[in-house]
This record gives sequence, C-alpha cells and structure tokens, in this order.
Amino acid sequence: MESQLSRPADRRRYPTEMMRIPLQFSLGGLLLFTGAIAVTVATLLAWPKWGAVIGPFLLITALLLLLASCFFRRRRAGSMVFRVSSSMLVATSLLYLSFGPAAWAHARYLSPKCALPASSWTKSNEISADAFDYIYQPIATNAIFAPEPIRSCAMSYIAWWMPNGTRFCDWGDGIGWHKNPITYTVIHY
Repeated sequence: MESQLSRPADRRRYPTEMMRIPLQFSLGGLLLFTGAIAVTVATLLAWPKWGAVIGPFLLITALLLLLASCFFRRRRAGSMVFRVSSSMLVATSLLYLSFGPAAWAHARYLSPKCALPASSWTKSNEISADAFDYIYQPIATNAIFAPEPIRSCAMSYIAWWMPNGTRFCDWGDGIGWHKNPITYTVIHY
C-alpha cells in the first residue's frame, strides 16, 4: 500500500519532506553576476563626480527596459529583465526620494562644524556630514538644473521636509537651509 505522503498533492503540503534540489551554477550566470557587481562598484565609486549624470541615466534606462520587457514577459529572459529593471527603477526612485528625509535629519541633528564649539564636534558628526555630501550632492545638482516643472516640484518636496524653525533656501543656483544663526549650503554653483 502506498504511503499517503507519496501522492503529488500531499507533497505540495509538506515541502520539508520533499527531496531538496542542489543549487546549480553556470559559467554564464557567474560571469553575469560578476559583471553586475563590477558595474555596481564602479557606479558607487564614480557617484560623487558623475552622479548627476548616472542617476537620470539609471532612471531612464530602467523605465525603458521596464516598458520593453512588458512585451516579452512570457519568456524567461523577458521576465528576468522585468524583475531587474523594476528593481532598478524602485531603488533609484527611492534614492532620489530619500533626499527629503536625509535633509530633514541633517538640518535637525547636524550643525555645520563652524557653528559648534570644537569640543562638541565628534568624528560621527563628520562622518555623517561627509556621507550626506557624498550621496546627496549629485541629487541636489539634478534638482537645481532640472526643467522648471520638475525643479519646482523637487524644491517643494525638499522644503516640505524641513523641520520647524528651519527655512529652506533656494538661491536659483544652489540650495540649503537657514536655522538661526546658521545657513547651511548643500551645493552652490
């Protein structure tokens, strides 16, 4: 007599009792993964200098690949391109949208080094300020030089995130905020 667990319908109910399939690696998959890691590292290293170009390029590329992959979703490669491009679009969009909360945290918790006594400026403050500049200066550059409808939307979004008692400053060719007695400039051209 056959065991009850040997029927196919019962195997779906008890996945732990099924035989495990070992992972299989292919040379093509390994080369693709290594190339993706290399491109990611190169993008992160080039971000401070070329981020104002890389960011919009990633958004446009992800959007175009997402639209193109909609026509080929039934194929395996089309499905994979859809997942990768939608993930890239979401990640890049979240990076741009995180500028508002990061500006809020920077304005609320970090004062410029010149406004504090030397004893109260710590290494963690310096690291936080450097990280903010490293990540968000290219995004601020994109917000400054964007076409007018996008620029006004970006400036309103950043201004909305400013904490109470802080005034957002849009100088046309730079942005920052003023919190008595300090004016902090994110970027100015």
